[in-house]
Amino acid sequence: MPPRPIGKIKSSSGSLVWRSSGRRVSGIGALIVAFAAVPAWWTLGGGTIPEISGNAFDSPGAIGFFAALAVLGILVAPEAVGADLPIDRWPVHLTLVTATTIAFIVATTGTAVSAVGSNTPLSLVFGITRAPGLWLTLLGLGVWISGVALIVDARDDR
Repeated sequence: MPPRPIGKIKSSSGSLVWRSSGRRVSGIGALIVAFAAVPAWWTLGGGTIPEISGNAFDSPGAIGFFAALAVLGILVAPEAVGADLPIDRWPVHLTLVTATTIAFIVATTGTAVSAVGSNTPLSLVFGITRAPGLWLTLLGLGVWISGVALIVDARDDR
């Protein structure tokens, strides 16, 4: 039996090092989306009006948080179980990222409609300093979509 390379952890399902690059990119994007659910996604008010803000959990954006956790679980589970999971297929990844994208669009549109109704400029509501969670989610979603595109293109390469 040849010696194992130094620095590579192996299991019966293969190491995270040996998983497809699409899964790594998808996991990084999902991790960013999960962390970005906590900071403010929007801020209304300011000046003479008291500021109110909300994050993903105040909107349908919470769907993205839970979908990101599901993807992270799907990606890590084979290492814990020691075998590939039947759920770790490209349609599941595509469904979760699509649900997250739709939830992001619905949450952002709803906030924009509320802001326009209160005559607040959207640049104030969604400014980078007033809505950092929204911008981090957008970045993470872009990375996640890129990873899922690699997974779909490879059709379950491992």
